Amino acid sequence: MAKADFEGAKARFPSTQMGEQEWVAFFDTPAGQHAMGRIIGDIYDVVKAEEEKAAGLQRMGRRPRRDGSLEDVFATVFPQSYTMDPFPEAMMKLLAGRSARQFAPRVPVHQTHLSRMLRGDQTPDMQMLERIASAAKVHPSYFVEYRAMFVSKLIEKVLTQRPNIGVKAYKDIKVGRY
Repeated sequence: MAKADFEGAKARFPSTQMGEQEWVAFFDTPAGQHAMGRIIGDIYDVVKAEEEKAAGLQRMGRRPRRDGSLEDVFATVFPQSYTMDPFPEAMMKLLAGRSARQFAPRVPVHQTHLSRMLRGDQTPDMQMLERIASAAKVHPSYFVEYRAMFVSKLIEKVLTQRPNIGVKAYKDIKVGRY
C-alpha cells in the first residue's frame, strides 16, 4: 500500500492550507458562490442516485443530468429534521415514490401492516417509529407522533416519581384553572 504524499498535496492544492476564515471569504466571492453551487449540485446528484439505487433503479454509464427546481435541490441537500404532518402523509413523502412492498423489508415489517399504518388504520408505537425512521434514514423525532409519545412518556415519568405534582395538576384541571 502506497503512503499518501501530504506535503505534495499541500503544494499542488493550496486550498488544503486554508483556514475557516479564508474559506468563508472565498465563498463570499463570485467564484466561491459558483463553487458552492457546484458542490450543492453534486450533493443533490449523489443523494438522488442513492435514492434511485435504493428503489431498485440502477443505471449504467454516466450519471444523468438532473433537472430539479431550486426547492427540490434544497429539500434534498438540506432535509427537514422534522415534520408536522401526520404519520401517513409524512411517510408517503419519505417513501418518495417507493411502494410499501419495497420499503417494508428494510424496517422489517410485513407489507400489509405497513400499508395499514400508511392508510391511517393503525398507529405505530414508539418502537415501530424508531425502526421505520432507521430504515428511512431519519431521526425518529421526524415524526410528530414520536415527539408526542416521547413527551407523554416524560410527563408520565415525572408524575410517577413526584406524585404530589400530579395531584396538584389534577386538582387544578378539575376546578378549571387550565
